[in-house]
Amino acid sequence: MEKGANVSAVGTDKDGTDSAPLWFAAALVCDGQAGAHELATLLVEEGSDVNAFGAYGDGNVCTPLCWAAVAVHNSAAGALALAKLLVGKGANVNTVGAFGDCSEGTPLWWAATAVRNGAAAGGGAGLELATILVKQGADVNAVGTDMHGFEGTPLRRSAQAVRGDRVGGAELARLLHSAGARLANSEQAEFQGIIDGVTGKRKICAPCFSG
Repeated sequence: MEKGANVSAVGTDKDGTDSAPLWFAAALVCDGQAGAHELATLLVEEGSDVNAFGAYGDGNVCTPLCWAAVAVHNSAAGALALAKLLVGKGANVNTVGAFGDCSEGTPLWWAATAVRNGAAAGGGAGLELATILVKQGADVNAVGTDMHGFEGTPLRRSAQAVRGDRVGGAELARLLHSAGARLANSEQAEFQGIIDGVTGKRKICAPCFSG
């Protein structure tokens, strides 16, 4: 890079995947590769395209921020720092990443999934990332799909986190609700009471007296 290399030039790896160096570096962060975070940081600081798309042959189609959000879920080293850096450099917070295991979602959906899945899945970092993404205008109602094909909103993820007594679950629910998040119609019967409980919307019936 000191010799003026184009840090956003598209290249092809041995498996036929086309993308920019930052995309590959972010993928390596998600995989937990040593030194990947430092490389990704250097590329961002040198002006690499933070919205570069790439696609693996097995179906991983996403941006560096999507990789970083999944990396937060995976508790990968440097994942949250990379996500913050990418958002600060103007990364699109609403791009949808699709992955080879059939899961897909926005960075916010992945952050909410991290909170739902608990500390082992980067729950604390997930809440911090969700807060940043909401402040940057992330779509709080964007539906994601897990590897089993089940669809859900970020607010559903937060309700599941509350029900599972996950750290940050209630805070996430309040954050999303205050930003306008709503449960899908199909989610309301199971989860609306939980959301109402943590956001202070639950109706309390006064005792009735007769006679």
